[in-house]
Order: sequence, then C-alpha cells, then structure tokens
Amino acid sequence: GWRHLSSAWDHYPYSAMTGGERAAYMRGPFYLGPAHPLIFDVQSHYNLPLKFRLLRGDLGELWDDPGKREEAQRNAKPRYVSDLLVTLPYGVDRYLQLLRDCRKEWEAGRALLRSELEGLGGLAEKELNLCHTIASHLASLENTVRFYATRDRLQGTPCTAAEFRSGIAELQAIVDDEIRQSSEFLPILESDPRLGYGHSYFPVYDAGMVHAKIAQCRFVRDVELPRFASVVLFHVWLEN
Repeated sequence: GWRHLSSAWDHYPYSAMTGGERAAYMRGPFYLGPAHPLIFDVQSHYNLPLKFRLLRGDLGELWDDPGKREEAQRNAKPRYVSDLLVTLPYGVDRYLQLLRDCRKEWEAGRALLRSELEGLGGLAEKELNLCHTIASHLASLENTVRFYATRDRLQGTPCTAAEFRSGIAELQAIVDDEIRQSSEFLPILESDPRLGYGHSYFPVYDAGMVHAKIAQCRFVRDVELPRFASVVLFHVWLEN
C-alpha cells in the first residue's frame, strides 16, 4: 500500500505553478484542497470569510490593533484561484490525464491500507486519515480544473441553446461531486484539526472554512448557475 502511495507521485503533473500560481506559493486548489471554492463569477467574493484571504505572514503584520489587521486582510488577495494557471505547462487535457493517473495509484494504496488499518485506532487511524486528506486534496484539484475548463469553454466557444444547457448541467454535476467529497472529508478533519495545519505562518484550513466552501458551492449549484442560465437563455435564444 505504501509503495502505491509513493508511486502515485511519479504521475503527478508538478510544475512551479502547483502551489500558488501567480503568487508562487500558498494558494490554489492543491494548497487549500477541500476548502477551495469553485468560482463561477470571477468578480464575486461570494461573502467568503476573511480566512480565505492571505496576508504575508511576516513580522510586519503583527499589529497591536486587531482592526488594522482585519482591514489589511480584507484587502488582501484571495487564497483561492479562479483560473487555470495551475495546468501550465501541460495544458488542461494532459494535466487531467496525469492527475487522474496519480489519483488512481493513490486510491489503490489507500484501499490496501484501509483494509488493514481501518478500525484499529491510535496511530493507524492517524496515518489512514492522512491518506484520506491527500485524497481529498487531489479530488478537489481535479474538480477545480474541470470546473474552470468547462466554465471557460461554455463562455468562450460557439454553442446552441441545447449545448449551453448541457454545459450548465456539467458544471452543476462537478460542483455536486465537490460538495460530496468535501462533506465526506469533514468528519475526519473535525476529529483531527491538525490535518489542516500549515508549516508556514498559520493553518492552511479548518473545518469552518470547509463548511463555508460547501455553502459557497451549494450557492453556485442551486442559485447562481440556474439564474445565469435563465438570463442567458432568455436574452440570447429568447427561451424561458
């Protein structure tokens, strides 16, 4: 099982863009994993909590006045991303192929370890939970890339009304899968908050951020996408 987990990374499409894209580190779906939202409207902040915005984390930001820190964090850049720079230099199709190969190998190892370690508690449970955490990060990474690729294709290529509806349905299905897998990970994170620990500056995410991300995804799936589809279908194709 451990050999499978180790071999999985031979397939991973690593590049300098993996951990943060424009900012080079501590941003994006591979970093935030199950806490990474799916952004349909790149001009919207979706009322996500301030924890989704990243300060530098250096000593210059250790203010005595909490209000100043909150103001700076409110104006800071998001820790999530809304584009496909993470796929450089592979391109979306090759990136997804390699990522799926990585996930397949990881799942093979996780299944073997689960068959031996599940239910033992103690250190065995902690090791298995770490395997579940990485699996959740990889799943969120794939769903994020798929969502943005589908969103950009829907907005940037010719289509009929039927093809437009199909694209909206595909986006909703991706969001639905992301809600499911993040929700499945939540009890694991809530049982051991250390899984969201970050080695630099502050925790990467916590259960509250995952709850907020799930709420944001439900809004995208159940409110934003249907509303957008209705407006476009009426104004472009004169359909209700």
